[in-house]
Amino acid sequence: MIEMELIYQSEKIEHMLLKHLAAVAALPNVEYIALTPDIAVASVYLRQTSNLTFFDSHYAATALNLDRKIISFDKAYDGVPGLIRIRPETL
Repeated sequence: MIEMELIYQSEKIEHMLLKHLAAVAALPNVEYIALTPDIAVASVYLRQTSNLTFFDSHYAATALNLDRKIISFDKAYDGVPGLIRIRPETL
């Protein structure tokens, strides 16, 4: 949530945040995953070894912990061993 707030503030679209969060919350068949200590440890490791940002390292660690796939436009994930990036436009 913090990252979204910062992005929305920096893009001058903060007034749209609540509407967008409500839309995400209403998506069917979506499972939300909590940050566990194991994922946090993996995130620190990825940040130190894969040059990912703070939040990107959490997303990558979560994906690696679950199914090893992430849907993203961000090519930074391509450098993470064992992680498969799926480009959104291919879905």
